[in-house]
Parts: sequence; structure tokens; C-alpha cells
Amino acid sequence: MEKASDQAWFSTDGESRQPLSIAEALAKFRAAELSRWDALFFGNSEDEVLVIQKETTFWSLHYFAGREYQFSYAEAASDTVTQSLEAFLKLEDWTERLDDAFRLDEWTCIYQSDSEPQVDAVLDALTDAGIPSVLRAISLGQFNAIFGTYHDTRAISVFVPEAHLETAYRVLPALQKQIDDLFREANRAAREHDSQKELEIYQQLSRLAPDEKIVFFNLGVLYFNARQYDEAAKAFMESINADDRAMVDESMFYLEQLAGRLPSNMEILHTLANAAAFRQDEIAAEKYYRKILDHDPNDPEALVNLAYLYTQNDFQLDKARRYFRRYLDLTPDAPDREA
Repeated sequence: MEKASDQAWFSTDGESRQPLSIAEALAKFRAAELSRWDALFFGNSEDEVLVIQKETTFWSLHYFAGREYQFSYAEAASDTVTQSLEAFLKLEDWTERLDDAFRLDEWTCIYQSDSEPQVDAVLDALTDAGIPSVLRAISLGQFNAIFGTYHDTRAISVFVPEAHLETAYRVLPALQKQIDDLFREANRAAREHDSQKELEIYQQLSRLAPDEKIVFFNLGVLYFNARQYDEAAKAFMESINADDRAMVDESMFYLEQLAGRLPSNMEILHTLANAAAFRQDEIAAEKYYRKILDHDPNDPEALVNLAYLYTQNDFQLDKARRYFRRYLDLTPDAPDREA
């Protein structure tokens, strides 16, 4: 019989727990291929939980006693994380290898946004300045979602250690000044009819200020005029999400032109269809979804969205049921099957 201290469990969500030996649990961690902000849950025989989360340049280790959050550390070296995990599972002092300067609960939030690309730009600026940082998508006090998904609609908070706080507070204004200067350079290039320079500046701005939809709209126009239609489509599919109705209308106009030039690009048609549906333009939305299905009769997104569209009209409920059936035949495990 296994000793109690050799009992462990592993999970990718904190709920569905797989019983393992300590050696097997360590092997799980070593073999894991994680993207940024993915997390793995490990439990020991004392009902303690260690959640290991992949950050941009290092790891976060979040410790829970039962379901009560206790504290977190950051660690850059994977070997040290592995050793700490082993000590945790063996009920030893697993924090002795970790640096108290990287105890995350003592770090300070310097930036919040609900935009993944904008947070990325800030993280890149901090990394370039040599400042370690982590982000928290949601409260660490919520056991089932401490790692969140990076696309969570709630604010994402960027934290830095106290020792780097003064420098970090200088990074953000410097980033904004760089963005403002680039906008001025782009306007100057436009006045001088230097489209190549203007394009290069907006490409840089798309990385530094990804929330500025005007950047993508101007990129789209420049690419369109240069007959780089694939790149133009990508840019307009960003700018169509602007709050400015005029920019949305212009983006849709260009995307309609691009749909004719790139007939096999279904992403353009999906974007146009979804935008039309959002604006409650049911005739246009139906037209675009039908164009998608003409190209691929088994496109599940077009089928289900067209079905939902038909449910808005009592005279088209038979059509809605027909398209729902086709969708469910193609996706029997669809999460909205019971809807």
C-alpha cells in the first residue's frame, strides 16, 4: 500500500482530479506544454493545492489550503519550480528555494485593461525595460478560476515588484509618449505622400497601441491602396470593431470590396455577417451567411448563426429548426445543444 505522503493528484481545472504518485505528478509537470497563462493544479495528501501558471518569462505558484487562497510566488527557473513542486507534494518546506522578493502578494498593480493586445503591449514594454511582471485576470481568491482565461472580459491587472515600482511608473508614460510621437510622424508622412513610411509607422503603432482602431483602419487603407489585399482584410477586420459608427461603415465598405477580390477568404464573410447581425440588418446578415454556405455547406458557425437569425421571425421558424438540425448533426457535442 502507498504511504499517505506519496499520494497526490493532478488536474487541469481544479475539479476533475486524477490520483497520482508524486513521481507521476512530477512527470506530468515536466511533460506539460503550456501557453501563457495556462495553469496546472497539484494536490498533496494534506488537501493543499499548488497551482502552477505559465507567465510571460517565468512561472507563478499559487498556494491554497483547501479552497482558501494563501499566497503566491514567481519563479523564472523551471528546475526550481519542479523542485518546489516536489517538496510541496512531499509535505516539505516548498518555499525555501523561492525568493521572497518575488512573493506576488507584495507586488503592486500598475496597469489594468480588459484588452489582451493592450496588456501585451504593456508587458512587452516592461520586459524591454528589464522589469519582471505578472498578470492576474481575476481575483486569486476564486479557487475555480484563479488562472482565468486571458480573454476574460473583466479587467486584467499587471503587477510588478516593489523594487521596480519607480521604474515601472516611468515606463507607461514613456510608452504613451512614443505612441503620440508616432501618430504625429504618421500624419507628417501622410501630408508628404510618403505611403511606405506611413505604412511602417502604423505597423509599429499596431503593436504599441492595439486598442486604437484608427490604426488598423489606416493600415487597411494603406494595404488596400498597395493591393496587399490579405493584409488589408486583417486590418479592416480589426477596425470594424470600433465604437465610431462611421469607421465601422467604412470598414464594412472595404471588406465588401475585399470579399470580391478574395472569394475564398471566409473570415471576411463571417466578419461581415456578424457585423450585420449585430446591427440587426437581418437581410445583409442572411446574405453573407448564405454566401458562406454556398462555399461550404457544412460551416457550423454559419449554420447556427443563420438558425438563430431565423428564430427572430415567427414565419421562418421551420427554417431555423432545419438549420439547427444540420448544425447539431455536424457538432453532436455542441455546448448549446440543449438551448
